[in-house]
Amino acid sequence: MSERQHVFGIEELQTLSCKCPRCGNLIVFSLLTDERWGIPQGCPTCSEPLAQLGSALKEYRDFYRTAIKSGLPIRIHSKPVVSEEI
Repeated sequence: MSERQHVFGIEELQTLSCKCPRCGNLIVFSLLTDERWGIPQGCPTCSEPLAQLGSALKEYRDFYRTAIKSGLPIRIHSKPVVSEEI
């Protein structure tokens, strides 16, 4: 059985999303958002603190901007997670 992979150019990965672990609200973050709006530190629905998410988004935005400015053909490879439930 071969493993399926998805390949994305870095320019395709400008919008990230995740679900709040507490209420399940979908949080969407665009890397093109002006920095003066900041990074989400909590869920806008239930106010669950999401400090680690904020940190990760800031670091990814820095990486994304550096990669775009470099002009190099950076590609991200991913493969689906397969659950091995019995």
